[in-house]
Amino acid sequence: MREIKFRAWDKKQQQMFSHKDLMDCTGGAVPFYRELYHAGIELPAILLPINQNHIVLMQYIELKDVDGRDIYEGDIQEDGTGSRFQVKYGQHEIKTELGGMRRVRTVHTGWYLQKLGKYNAIVSGIEIPYTKNIGNIFENPELLEV
Repeated sequence: MREIKFRAWDKKQQQMFSHKDLMDCTGGAVPFYRELYHAGIELPAILLPINQNHIVLMQYIELKDVDGRDIYEGDIQEDGTGSRFQVKYGQHEIKTELGGMRRVRTVHTGWYLQKLGKYNAIVSGIEIPYTKNIGNIFENPELLEV
């Protein structure tokens, strides 16, 4: 069965909230849940940030890095050569060379790695588990500069 979980970046507080924080319906860790909790409204906390403009939700992609850490949308990964990539979701094009001269372009929708730096190459999602999680775009924006 698919494991669906999220984490959230609060732009106002400049703080990341884990999946566990979001599922804590008491609102103890996440201030914008407090009023609803005290009003007796018990909604799954994960549904609440969707209407909050200062909240950015990032989905778990159901893969782990080489160290066994969960990988989320917006994470920054590094491969064995030191190249850095941002984990993204969406439609992307993969170019493959077959038989030396024949090139095939295919369009995919799903998780992929966008290489950071000069060339911005797209790497198929199948490569994600062979990378190491070194941060994310919100808590470690300096890692985006290559």
